[in-house]
Amino acid sequence: FPNMAAKGSGGFDPRQEAAKLLERKVELERDLRVLEQQIFNYEGSYLKDNPYGNVVHGWNAYKSDDEFPKEIRVEDAHRIFTNSSSTAAKAIAQSKSG
Repeated sequence: FPNMAAKGSGGFDPRQEAAKLLERKVELERDLRVLEQQIFNYEGSYLKDNPYGNVVHGWNAYKSDDEFPKEIRVEDAHRIFTNSSSTAAKAIAQSKSG
């Protein structure tokens, strides 16, 4: 029974299973990068499109008579959702580089 040693007990092939798991890991990593990029983009849009107030800066601007800047600068420190991910920084840097 030489094939039994390679397949293990019950016809289970550990190499084939490892290859499937590795393929699934690559898929999940790709999906995570896509989601993190989407969150980064949505968050940037939200921060830029709400100059009168948002969850990061508050809504004090509604009470103020000050003029608002024409272009809102989004700083990385304001990205609370993007920064909550331990892998987002790497994903964003990879997407910017190519």
